Amino acid sequence: MLKIKAYANAQSVKYSSKNLMRLDGWGKPLQTIYLNESRRRGDKILNYQTVADYQIDFMDMINGVIKKYPGWASKNNWGATKMPKIYNDPVAYSIDDLIKETKQHYIDRHDPTLSMLLRQNHLIRKLSKDLNDPSIINSWDIDITFKNPYEPALQKFYDKNVFTVVAKTTAFSDLFS
Repeated sequence: MLKIKAYANAQSVKYSSKNLMRLDGWGKPLQTIYLNESRRRGDKILNYQTVADYQIDFMDMINGVIKKYPGWASKNNWGATKMPKIYNDPVAYSIDDLIKETKQHYIDRHDPTLSMLLRQNHLIRKLSKDLNDPSIINSWDIDITFKNPYEPALQKFYDKNVFTVVAKTTAFSDLFS
């Protein structure tokens, strides 16, 4: 399990080429929420490379599962078609597209995003349930504590009970159970 602390930093609301506000899967303004290590110089609480390596290793593991258990992805109709949307994702992905996008995100040296972590946690829960192996959750879970849980862009996640406020931090670990 990877435990991290980070600041949530929301990107500006996205607009289409016709200047219409783009919406996420919940019908709220589409914003990417990046995880930042610091609000001040020297306050390093998140190692980007650790998160990148962890997620790339997980996607490699999922790819291995698909090769070892080809029926898993096809049983869920993920082989040739799209998976269900994961939380507020604006689009559905095929399992292959999700793996490629996540790996490319880090190969391009982009900062970690909340959506990448939520996707991984979704796949962990699904894989653990389908293979009847709870150790997968213990091995590949991501537990995050936000240092700024009152960031306005996080409100929609609270509203949907994705994570809860505990004191002044927000932690999630069993989002999909």
